[in-house]
Amino acid sequence: MAALALCLAACNTETMKVTDLKAIPDAAYAKGVSAPFCGTIQDVLVVAGGANFPDKSLLDGGAKRVYADIWAKAPHGRKWVHAGVLPDSTAYGATFAVDSALVLAGGNVCGVTTDKVYELRLSYGKAVLRTLPQLPVPMEQCGWTRDGENLYLVGGVGTTGVYACRIGIYEWSKIADLPEPLVQPVAFASAGKLYVWGGFNPETLEVSDRGIVMDLTAIPSVAKDSLWKAAPAIPDDGTFVGATGATLPDGRLVVVGGVNRAIFARALHNTPEDRIPYLSKEPAEYQFRQDVFAFDPTAADDTIDTGTVSGDVAGDSGSIGTGAVSEGAAGKADTIGTGAASGDAAGCVATSGAWTRLGTVPACALAGPGVAVRPAASAPGHGSIYVAGGELKPGVRSPRIFSLAW
Repeated sequence: MAALALCLAACNTETMKVTDLKAIPDAAYAKGVSAPFCGTIQDVLVVAGGANFPDKSLLDGGAKRVYADIWAKAPHGRKWVHAGVLPDSTAYGATFAVDSALVLAGGNVCGVTTDKVYELRLSYGKAVLRTLPQLPVPMEQCGWTRDGENLYLVGGVGTTGVYACRIGIYEWSKIADLPEPLVQPVAFASAGKLYVWGGFNPETLEVSDRGIVMDLTAIPSVAKDSLWKAAPAIPDDGTFVGATGATLPDGRLVVVGGVNRAIFARALHNTPEDRIPYLSKEPAEYQFRQDVFAFDPTAADDTIDTGTVSGDVAGDSGSIGTGAVSEGAAGKADTIGTGAASGDAAGCVATSGAWTRLGTVPACALAGPGVAVRPAASAPGHGSIYVAGGELKPGVRSPRIFSLAW
């Protein structure tokens, strides 16, 4: 197995290039935000909402501020344009790229979880918003994904529900429940299967390293307690709390950022006396994940792939995506990704699929970054994603926006 791993490490090397975009020209956004609505509309980058601590740090008792601004940047444009404002100041929601629009679902509106859903389009550089049918329940810090004409929202704060709707109709309905509550999971749908990884259970305070999957076509005929099966585990026994996923044009899932599982798990048990020592650490001490992973649902489940260390290159480029965030701790990938199946999910056998480590990127050591995939027509022949903001450490945001290509 060690020889196989070394061979695959040599055969699956990816070179990852980081290219900085110009910062958003706004005093509040210059401090960075996490968990904004982010996406691309015909290769135009859109960043909206998000949260930060602009006046005083979290350590010094600063108050979190949530934003409503909508910013847009053309793929080769030098300037950001203030395209409008959201109906409410919102962070921690889900963003779906849908044809020539974004669908913005749920989130937190100044401390209250919302069930609002909007369609956002651009017309001559200005945002045009349309109210869509609301969610069955308020949702934030959930997983989200798209498969063909279907959109999915998974778990989050206050619900174990899995909800779905059809593009163009946008009538959300509950199709299943998770086996346990999961806040900040990563979701991925492909070929009629819905995968869920990571998240933390707010009741038990367990931080999950597991993956689960269900066959969406079998929902009407399968008993509730056997709906979920085990999926290939998260690489390195870590978690994807605070990470953001997006589906690549080749059908794989890419995952960026996230917390360190052990450090975050300890932080969930902090006492008031632990608060100041915990928040006083340097960013590197939280060990946010630097590795960028990809999941291929068609790969055999006995492969081990690795990536490469990246470098940073200055410049300016394209478009951006979405993220959910933890105000807690941070993550690190310290071993090779694996396709081994995770623990027990209703006692069922594991599905196929394998994780690949695309590369190790220090700039991606973030919790709650915005992530989106550059449209295939704009980046032919290679992978390219965009990363915006996120936490450098609890309470401290990154103002950096960059592309990541391989």
